[in-house]
Formats: sequence, C-alpha cells, structure tokens
Amino acid sequence: MAAPSASHDPAQAGNALSAEAPPAQSRHCARCQHYYVTWDSHFPHGCRALGFKSRVLPAQEVLVASGMTCLAFQPRQKRPSHTTTRDGTA
Repeated sequence: MAAPSASHDPAQAGNALSAEAPPAQSRHCARCQHYYVTWDSHFPHGCRALGFKSRVLPAQEVLVASGMTCLAFQPRQKRPSHTTTRDGTA
C-alpha cells in the first residue's frame, strides 16, 4: 500500500472546510453592525445588509451557500464607556 502523497492539491482544498480558516470566528455575526435578533422563533438571526433571516448565524449561511466568508461584515461601532456618573464626574 502506498503512502499518501504529501503534495498539496488546490483543487481538493476548496471542497472541504479546513481548520486553517475558522468560519465564524473572524467574522462573527454578533460583532457585525448588520446583524440583528428577530422576533421569529423559527428564524431568530437576521442580516440587514443581505436582507434575510435564518435559523443559524447569517455568516454560516453565506459560507455554506457561497463557500466564502461574508463580504458584508462591518464591525460594530464601539459603545461609549459608562465610567462617568450622570453629573459628568468620574
């Protein structure tokens, strides 16, 4: 029996998800300004940029449908810190 080839075949690389590129970590929907939680219990996740609701995170739907990470991802703006009191003092 021959040993498996050590060469990398790019044609086979696109067919399976690899551990090299985690699908939802780099573009996690909860960190995207377009993501929202819907009131629909059957489709609780939504994407305003792409205009759909889903049972799973929209980035996962995009990955399955296109094989690419979500290109609509835009990081949320950071909220101001709440270190001051109402009268403006620290």
